[in-house]
Amino acid sequence: MEIGLLVTTGTSSREAVWEASHEGVARAFNDLMELVGRPAPTPTSRDVAIRCARHGAATAYAVDVDALSLSAEEHHPAENSWTVRLRTSAGDAYEVVVGLVDGYAGAVRVRHEQRIEASDSIGSE
Repeated sequence: MEIGLLVTTGTSSREAVWEASHEGVARAFNDLMELVGRPAPTPTSRDVAIRCARHGAATAYAVDVDALSLSAEEHHPAENSWTVRLRTSAGDAYEVVVGLVDGYAGAVRVRHEQRIEASDSIGSE
C-alpha cells in the first residue's frame, strides 16, 4: 500500500501559517500511519526526492510535470527530507519539501512562491 500526503500553503510567507499547517498535518498523518501500519524508514534518494517534488507540484497546481525544471535542492539527512525548488519557463516557482512528516517520501509540502520582479537600468537620467 502506498500512502501519499500533499500539503499546499499557497504563497503566504508567514511562518505562523507554515507552523500551524505542519503541526496539524503531521498529527493527522501520524494517526493515519498508526491505523494502516507505519512503513519501515528508508533513506530518500535524490532522484526519488526530485520525482516526488515534481509530481507534487504538478498535482497541486495543475502544471505539466515536464514543464518543471530543477532550480535548487537541499538535502537534510538528519530528517531524511529534501527541499527542492522548481521553476517553469513562464517564471512560476515552487518550493517543495519531500519527507515532510518523519522523513516519509510520500509526505510532500508544496508552496507556490511569489514572483519577484527586478529591474535594472544603467545610464543618466
